Amino acid sequence: MCGIVGILNRDESPVRQEKLVEGVKALKSRGPDANGTYVDRFCGLGHTRLAIIDLQAAANQPMHGPDREMSIVFNGEIYNFAELRKELEAEGARFRTESDTEVVLVGYQHWGEALFRRLNGIFAFAIWCKRDQRLVLVRDRLGIKPLYVCETERSFYFASEPKGILSTEPNLPRRLSRQAFGEFLYFGVPLSSRTMFDGIEQVPPGTFVVWEGNRRREERYWHPSETEEQTVLDGESLILETRNKIEQAVKRQLVADVPVSIFLSGGIDSSAIAAFAARHYQGKLTAFSASFDFNDLPSEARAAKNVAKQFGLDHHELEIAGSTLPETIERLVEAHDAPFADAANLPLFLMCEKIRGSFKVVLQGDGGDELFGGYNRYPVLSKLARWRLFALMTKPFRFLFDPKKQRFLECFDTGHSGRRMGRLLTMEQESNSPWRILTEPGRQWIDAHDPMEFYMEMGRLYASKDAAQAMLYTDLSIILPNVFLEKVDKATMASSVEARVPLLDNELVTHALSIPSKHKLGPGTQKWLLKKSLEGVVPHEILYAKKRGFGVPYGNWLGGPLWDFLNDQLSGFLKDHDAMVSRPVVEQLLRQKREGGSQHDFLLWKLLNLAIWFKQYRVSHMTS
Repeated sequence: MCGIVGILNRDESPVRQEKLVEGVKALKSRGPDANGTYVDRFCGLGHTRLAIIDLQAAANQPMHGPDREMSIVFNGEIYNFAELRKELEAEGARFRTESDTEVVLVGYQHWGEALFRRLNGIFAFAIWCKRDQRLVLVRDRLGIKPLYVCETERSFYFASEPKGILSTEPNLPRRLSRQAFGEFLYFGVPLSSRTMFDGIEQVPPGTFVVWEGNRRREERYWHPSETEEQTVLDGESLILETRNKIEQAVKRQLVADVPVSIFLSGGIDSSAIAAFAARHYQGKLTAFSASFDFNDLPSEARAAKNVAKQFGLDHHELEIAGSTLPETIERLVEAHDAPFADAANLPLFLMCEKIRGSFKVVLQGDGGDELFGGYNRYPVLSKLARWRLFALMTKPFRFLFDPKKQRFLECFDTGHSGRRMGRLLTMEQESNSPWRILTEPGRQWIDAHDPMEFYMEMGRLYASKDAAQAMLYTDLSIILPNVFLEKVDKATMASSVEARVPLLDNELVTHALSIPSKHKLGPGTQKWLLKKSLEGVVPHEILYAKKRGFGVPYGNWLGGPLWDFLNDQLSGFLKDHDAMVSRPVVEQLLRQKREGGSQHDFLLWKLLNLAIWFKQYRVSHMTS
């Protein structure tokens, strides 16, 4: 796992190596083991390495082919690199290292763009073809590893994080993206390929970008929608195949030349990974869990401890107290280069700080909910007609419900599946929009930009699928890369730790996508197929416990140990940005919180992160 950065000067002026050096420095946490740069006239590549496979210096990057006609900077891991290497050797290829990076480079030399679909792993990489003057950027299927790009009249920049681009070219204007800002206020993150910086975007998942002859070509080499659903299914065979796919995925992702650990929440997904990893890991597997100072909230710490004991893991627990978090929150905003409102990045970041130096690789349980139907919304959508009727019948009396129930019922007021899915995925109400925190000029500035735009696009794309299956595919396309995988990458790499997500292995994903939603949910429940496949592997009390989620008590913290920090940050923010943000509205939210209210916790958490980001990055807004 590493950090990559690069420049392609479109006017063919020479790349200044010192710019690349600054970009590499900005990404040092992603790879403290080695770094390097390479310049070929108007193209430059930079790399900082976290050595996981083939620890020798010969595997450092930028890496070049034997004739130096092709060069690569690579971030990630290829789990099937050994199999691909055998195929290439059968075609006459020769290798100088044992690294997966060289397999990617040689594979591109032999197979060209057809290579990308054959890679099973987590990756973002760039290849410079000297002879053809061609730059190729590639991102993995699901967007597990990040890849940011920025195009100006003169140059094209790329990096593993926005800070890599901003450090490479410090004179780039830092303007707030209107569309991304509107989405952030609803969802806590920008959606699609957008970032909060206008002009800096992500390469979409499953996509490659080619710069050649000053022309840019972008293509999807894989998309979830291309997977055909199975029509004839045998229940027992499906259960056994699902179990086997999960076990093989975990086994594949244990390959490393350094120790591997696991983050254990005590839920189904991480427990399944722990069970199979314990079977196949050479040595005693170490597991880490988090607990919180507000123990009146549901905690999975006890369940995690029991799972660790069941599978003979060396278990460690980290208790997180809100009073210690102000500096951590600021560091996480810097790690994300953005205000990021999923507070689950806090325990991830702190656990990675704890294991830093002892473990470079950790297995993480993301992906199971989106592939196998782990959220309440899936069984709800499987009975869509019933819920739409109930929402219609209760509409005159909706004011009697609490805000959470009102928000839920609002989701069924629309006939557009995309807008319905977007409403289900926000804790905000459209009838009481989070845009209310803006001044009138602020609202006018973003008013033409629909925060549900990307959900509307997904609704059209998956219109032929049933409501629950469309939601599963949409979550795989939006919430997984934009929230959960963003959280995992930034919170772990900030401490030089590589997170692997076995449940998002290519073969397992293809298998899960081919299964109709009714077989995943079974008789109206969540994760029915996954639970059945793990019976006898994961303890029954874990499989069939009520789903709790990973509840980080940020609302308790905001009203308690983080209260002074919240007020200090928002006070400065309101003073500096009163043209955009309404002081009376925000102060009212704070008063309600001080009086014990909790219905605006998520909005206040977003505002806290936003205030810190504006202060750190000096971003301009309402300028165009």
